[in-house]
Amino acid sequence: GMMRPREEDYDVLPIEAEHVFLTSTMETLRDKYPCDKIFVFAYGYKKSMLEMPQGITDIFSVEPKIADHPAYSKPATDLNTMRLCELEPDRVGVNCTTMLKRAFGHVMVQSYIDVIMAGLLETGFVMKVGEFQVHGGASAELIEQKYDRHMENAMSFIATTTWPLTEIKNKQVLYINDRPCPRNGNPMYTPKEHLHSTHSGGIASTAPAHDMEKMYALIDKLISASSKDGEELLQNRIEGEDLCDKLDVLPRWLDKHLAKEETLWDVAYRNAAPTEPEATCRIGRQSARKLVKEEES
Repeated sequence: GMMRPREEDYDVLPIEAEHVFLTSTMETLRDKYPCDKIFVFAYGYKKSMLEMPQGITDIFSVEPKIADHPAYSKPATDLNTMRLCELEPDRVGVNCTTMLKRAFGHVMVQSYIDVIMAGLLETGFVMKVGEFQVHGGASAELIEQKYDRHMENAMSFIATTTWPLTEIKNKQVLYINDRPCPRNGNPMYTPKEHLHSTHSGGIASTAPAHDMEKMYALIDKLISASSKDGEELLQNRIEGEDLCDKLDVLPRWLDKHLAKEETLWDVAYRNAAPTEPEATCRIGRQSARKLVKEEES
């Protein structure tokens, strides 16, 4: 039910960890993570970029699964992101309307990246509320002090992902910081004080409520430190809460409960201390803290 129209017919390809080679060390994913259960998969569309000369938004016309879908078989009209083009041209580009129509209103948003990054950073942490368990709850400070492995994994996600950097720099794809007005179907748990107007958050794992800004800062720092592309990615992100004024509020099934701030997640993220994850057998990993410090210097 949470799938967007463009995602309903994704090609999904499971990949054995033994068949994934890391170019930096020429070892397999299984060699590097011998103690972990690993499920690797790729999803999307099997199309070469050579078939998309104008960039990734050509996928809407060259991929039959999308082109024949009722949502994309007619020219784009009544797009709920079109009001972003009311922002200054130096932020959204002089051809914003044309580019958004070509992309059927799709934009690249920080809230999707945050859910993955925070999930990797918060792996294994659990907060107990009565008989229930809520994942996450570790502060950014605790993660930076003791959990290099988690930061390494988060940076690896950024460094090994091919981002549409050229399209973003050319404003063919808008990359927005939507943290106060998340577009993700289930974004991170976000306290009301960090949300814009009537926008709402979700229940995906993250840091304690009082530590949200530090979690955002840690995610951004790791994105920038991960690679040159990661650094450029952040430099081209569209900032400012005024962009939230241009975006519709996305309804979610837990909205009316989260609005009261009396849910299990509110109790956990505002009051509970996390149980730390158990150590694994990996040793000898490069320090993510060292990488981040080198980037900052």
